[in-house]
Amino acid sequence: MEPYATLSIFLAPGETDVAHVSSVLGLEPDRGPVSVWMLSTEGHVPLRSVQEHVRWLLDRLVGRYAELAQLREERYWACVIFHDTEPPDPAEAARVDSELEQHDITFDFELEREDFEDEKER
Repeated sequence: MEPYATLSIFLAPGETDVAHVSSVLGLEPDRGPVSVWMLSTEGHVPLRSVQEHVRWLLDRLVGRYAELAQLREERYWACVIFHDTEPPDPAEAARVDSELEQHDITFDFELEREDFEDEKER
């Protein structure tokens, strides 16, 4: 499994359409269920570095931080989730968390089991 990160914007209570997020940010999501707008580094960042994945996502938000703040005021919540088979380096994760916090974006990581990926392919 190649690591990837997602910028997930969870919709405000009662909202059911991600189109409002796309309209405000001027970005289209890669994917997402009805209640979560998602932009992913999957297939875009070939490195294992958490910082490189977060940088790619933040580069997409350049010039859109006021719009992201508007969404927060409308009770939307933004989170970057890093997916990998091993936890990120604690120092690198702390730097990433600090950088994202400047934009009021939370940071989390999700450990994926490689054997689970193998089972899904069968």
